[in-house]
Parts: sequence; structure tokens; C-alpha cells
Amino acid sequence: MTEDWREKNRKSITKGDPNTDAVALLEKIKSEKEKMIAEGKLRKDKPLPAIKKEEIPFVLPEGWVWCRLGEVVELVSGQHIEAIDCNQSHDGFPYITGPADFGELNPIIRKWTNNPKVFAIKNDLLITVKGSGVGKLNICNINKIVISRQLMAIRSSFINNNLLYNYLKTLKKKLQLAKDGLIPGITREHLLYQIYSLPPLAEQHAIVEKIESLMK
Repeated sequence: MTEDWREKNRKSITKGDPNTDAVALLEKIKSEKEKMIAEGKLRKDKPLPAIKKEEIPFVLPEGWVWCRLGEVVELVSGQHIEAIDCNQSHDGFPYITGPADFGELNPIIRKWTNNPKVFAIKNDLLITVKGSGVGKLNICNINKIVISRQLMAIRSSFINNNLLYNYLKTLKKKLQLAKDGLIPGITREHLLYQIYSLPPLAEQHAIVEKIESLMK
């Protein structure tokens, strides 16, 4: 029988403060997401598979927990907009079509549209999911931006955005190897099924501070 390692961690760690216990944080995230789904604010994805023993790459520090990425984020898939509905005269909403519109950290706006389909919002992490740029990242720094089918927006109100960004950067090579199809790409499941080592909130902030210090 497949063992759910998150359940094993859940039994071994006393539930407590999300600042010091990632199991409690994961329960809080689950509760908030279920509430948002009930209110129609969040899309309901297919149930995520249990984490198998062979997927676990290392033992986590006390108070952390393994989970699927889909348990802690919302994934928003972009949609194509016809060229006739785009303009370069700043009319309507900013529109980006792929990694060609990515800057070093934030997107560069070259097109606008009055026929929006899917929006990313400020602080969403934008990831390329089709073509040679699969896995390339940017951070949305605009209140609302329309995204094409080459892109997805990864959104989380529950975990530190900078920590999530640095985690996703480590996945680029793995996602490049996973892409397939006539126009090589990855699916929603390629992202939602990734295993993620969730730290307590306080440790998330401490890790980001350390990363920023080392990057300097």
C-alpha cells in the first residue's frame, strides 16, 4: 500500500502555530483554499496524488512538512488572444505572450488588448509553459496583466513569494526535460504535482533573508 508521507508527518508533529509548525500551516492553507473554492474565487483542480516514499529526496528539519505544490498555490492558465484584438497604442489591458516579453525580473509590455481572457495580478509568478523557454520566470509587477497560453501564473497568499520564486528557479532543468508535444510544453500537472518542502512561516522569512544576503 502506498504510504502518504504527509500523513505520517501530520501524526508525528503536534499541530500548533503556523509560525513554528508547517503541518498547522498546511491545514490552514487547505481550509482557506476550500473556503475560496466554495465562494467561487478559486478553481478546483483534480485531487493530488499521495506522496510516495521514493519521491522523498531527504529528511526535513523538525517542524517542516512535504506537500504537493498544488496544495499551497493557485495555478492560472493563460489563453490565446487573436492578433486583431491586440494593439500597441496602450489601449486596454497590458498583454504578454511569452518569454520574449520577459525582462530580467519583470515583464516588458509591448502589447495591449480590450478583449482580455485571463489575468495575472501583481506579485503572481509568471512561468513559461510552452516552447524553448519552458521554466523561465518573471514576477508580475502590474495590478492586472493579460497572459497568453504560453504562460501560467502561480499565485499564493499563503507562503512567502520570494521563497516560492527561488524554489521554482530550481525546477527549470527538470521542466525542460519534461516538455513534450508538437509545440513542446508542460501541463498543469507538471507543476501541481511537484513536491515542496514547506517550512513554517517564521522560517520562510528567515530563509529569504539569508538568500538575499548571500546574493549580495
